[in-house]
Amino acid sequence: MLETEICRAFEREARSLESAVSGGASGEEDLLARLRRCGRRMREMNCLCGILRLSGTPGISVEDLLGEAVLLIPAAWQYPDIACARVILEGAEFRTANFEPSPWMQSAEIRLKGSGSGRLEVGYLAERPDRDEGPFLKEERVLLDAVSAVLGRAVRRIREREVLRESEERYRTVVEHANDGIAFVKGMRHIYVNRRFARLFGYEAPGDLVGSSVASLVHPEDRERVMRFNRLRQQGAPVPDRYECRGLRKDGTPFDLSVSATSAVFDGEALSLVFLRDITERKRAEKALRESEAQKQAILDASIDRIRYVDHDMRILWANRTTALEVGMAPEDLVGRFCYRFFVGRDTPCEGCPTVTARRTGRTERAVMRQPGLKGIQGETFWDAYCVPLRNEDGEIVSFVQISRNITDQKRAEEHIHTLSQELMRAQETERRRISGYLHDNVAQDLSTLKIGFEALFRELSGTDADAGARVAGLSAILQGTIASVRNLAYDLRPPSLDQLGLVQAMFQYCEDFSEKSGLQVDFSAAGMEHLDMDSDTEINLYRLVQEGLNNVRRHAEASRVTVRMVASFPNIILRIEDDGKGFDVETRLTEARNAKRMGLQGMEERVGLLQGKMTIRSRPGHGTRILIEIPGREGRRVSKKDHTDRG
Repeated sequence: MLETEICRAFEREARSLESAVSGGASGEEDLLARLRRCGRRMREMNCLCGILRLSGTPGISVEDLLGEAVLLIPAAWQYPDIACARVILEGAEFRTANFEPSPWMQSAEIRLKGSGSGRLEVGYLAERPDRDEGPFLKEERVLLDAVSAVLGRAVRRIREREVLRESEERYRTVVEHANDGIAFVKGMRHIYVNRRFARLFGYEAPGDLVGSSVASLVHPEDRERVMRFNRLRQQGAPVPDRYECRGLRKDGTPFDLSVSATSAVFDGEALSLVFLRDITERKRAEKALRESEAQKQAILDASIDRIRYVDHDMRILWANRTTALEVGMAPEDLVGRFCYRFFVGRDTPCEGCPTVTARRTGRTERAVMRQPGLKGIQGETFWDAYCVPLRNEDGEIVSFVQISRNITDQKRAEEHIHTLSQELMRAQETERRRISGYLHDNVAQDLSTLKIGFEALFRELSGTDADAGARVAGLSAILQGTIASVRNLAYDLRPPSLDQLGLVQAMFQYCEDFSEKSGLQVDFSAAGMEHLDMDSDTEINLYRLVQEGLNNVRRHAEASRVTVRMVASFPNIILRIEDDGKGFDVETRLTEARNAKRMGLQGMEERVGLLQGKMTIRSRPGHGTRILIEIPGREGRRVSKKDHTDRG
């Protein structure tokens, strides 16, 4: 290093001077020359030492260093009274008071991190004889380079200290303001704690805990375990990095802590670096959550409904006890199974499954599902099933809640009632046929005979008693009206045309009569019916459906026109009744009809059920009503008028 070379040069000059003085052989001029050289070396040493002392000043800045150092430089040169100096570093300039550019200047780079980033300039303000480098000595070049090197190193050290100080300050700020308690433990005592650590334990100042024992801050029941972990960690043995324990506050209150610890070495000594976090509230929340989960589980397990939580692919994530008991398993044993595969034995979701529908529509869906019997467990069952889709924060459906209630008993009761209703309708039709026949063949005939007898008696008495004849004529008129009423009643109970003309002609005749009596325009037509052979139950029920449909239109629709179409469309018979009336809300009207036990539409549904068909009603307010009925039909022999007559 250049400063070392300068030191050695000074030593050589000093020894030379000492030798000359002690030997006495040199002349006065020689001694003076030696003394001047030794003095120059001394000034050089003073310059370097002064700069080195400045660089070691605690807290000195780069600006202060360069500002002071530049003042020390001129005194080290051969002509200090006319010497001046300047330091330029990264745009900043530091100079002696007398500095000004002159023809007699020398300079050197001040290197920072290996690159020229500054310059040291020394000059004379007046001309002097040329020496080694203009007026400058070669030793002054060495000194200049040495000073620039010392300044470069000093600047680097100061900046490194500033960076280190700033880093330490940042880390100190982070540590002191951390949400976690932080401590260094040496042996079993705290040698440093941050503010948060102190406050966790009820102390205001961190210094209150410096020197305190680890054991004093740990709950007695956890003390031995924590001390053992700390001892083993400082010995380098493997111990858990994270664990939980209970601490003791200054007032003796216990609280829950999460501990994260690691080993560290400082000044060659093994330490423990410990991070603490108060988890009391988290523990309370976890306990409350566990209790809430237990309560929820108890409530869901007590439900008579099957409740399942499934993922997007219908794989079971959770099930209540009722669901598991249905198959004789524990709820946790159902997790991961596909509901349709496990409960129904299918490879694909069940037909009509509300979960499949909810996945498509994104809405809560409901359906009645049939579950085949599970061998050795239960027979066939019916379930009223709901499915509620659940979405993530992006609005995507990710899972479903399935709720199913066993309605097997209800379903069987409904089927029993349905069967009874069908049997009642059959009985009604049978009785109507019997009464109709009796009225037509007996009562109406007897009344006709009685009328004929009255008319014969009237002719015999017409010449004897005018008043008696008038009374007989009145009674005859009453009898005629009664006969007509009986025949109309018999017709309503069982239209003779149904047996005499067949279903299509009977319907046509009924529609004509209905139109004449009600004032409604009825448009009836049929197609393909001549190829069907229907039993009397089917014929009369189709006839009644038209009757009831037209009567509903007359009573409620406020319509002017009704269209009735009956078509044989293999394998079904399709009956359509459509009006241009005021319309209605279908769900509301059907609910009201069932609640009020009105038999209009409900009676039609029962008849359609009797024929094993289905009925669809389409209507909305202000747009009329359309009833579409489909019943199974079969192709057979052509039914002639004579066939119907023979049946009658």
